[in-house]
Amino acid sequence: MHMKKTFIISFVVIAHALSSSMAANAQETVAMPFSAIPVGASYAAKAGIGFTENTLLTGKTLDVSAGYMSYSPSYNPSTFMNIDAEYCINEKIAISLDGVYGMGKSYDLYNPSGLKSGTHKPSQMLISVGAGYRILDFLSARVNLKYVTDKPAPEASYGAFGADIAVDGMFQVSENGKAVAEFGVFSIGSKVTSASGVKFGLPSSVRIAGGYLHDFNEKNSISVLAQADYYLHKAFGAAVAAEAMLADIVSVRVGYKLGAKYVMPSFASVGAGVRFAGVRIDAAYLIGTAPIANTLAISFGYSF
Repeated sequence: MHMKKTFIISFVVIAHALSSSMAANAQETVAMPFSAIPVGASYAAKAGIGFTENTLLTGKTLDVSAGYMSYSPSYNPSTFMNIDAEYCINEKIAISLDGVYGMGKSYDLYNPSGLKSGTHKPSQMLISVGAGYRILDFLSARVNLKYVTDKPAPEASYGAFGADIAVDGMFQVSENGKAVAEFGVFSIGSKVTSASGVKFGLPSSVRIAGGYLHDFNEKNSISVLAQADYYLHKAFGAAVAAEAMLADIVSVRVGYKLGAKYVMPSFASVGAGVRFAGVRIDAAYLIGTAPIANTLAISFGYSF
């Protein structure tokens, strides 16, 4: 009971601080929009909707995965690698650790006299640690703290701290159907200062999401999901997705993302996955315009 009370108090304090930050720090653009890219293949295939996969909703004890994304190989080539781990300590508490590392295409550097002096490869990184708590049988809350860095040039390096805080719910609405919902604020935190002295924040948003999960039997199911984000820089984004599980082995996923200005363009997504004895392989392909066109993601995972 003491732990539950402590978690709820911390949750409320952080939520108040983050909402105050949102009200006081409106801006016109964002820093490090790569932090909003859905790198994990299963998330990417569902247009970035991933809240239904946290362990407090799925009932899993451990879920780990590692992946690779070839981000828009036809435009400004870059790659991302990610690793995600979530462990449910008991039926009430879950902890998570996530990391993303991105590399851009190398370019030549020249000294003032015009002679080549070396090369530079832009890089980005995101590290996130989180905790979740089941408040009621159907309701849980989670907090993720993150640090994001971007090094676009040898003389330019940026870093910012951010946080996500959300409430997730799962409700039995029929014998074979469940409704899921999420409400939260995402990527709220510190700002970075550009070379010109202008301050920019992460792609912060207020998010509401929901969906319906239907089990035809123990091995076949379908889910339909939707998500909407209102960004702090006065932009709007949304996504819809569907996933079908066949024979408890094969997953087929589709989605569409309505992009938000300065965050990412609109795109459609398709993907599939296979799983057996806890091991899974997932893949996703994004269809759209530059810079997201022809993006491919693949990941390997294990859960029980």
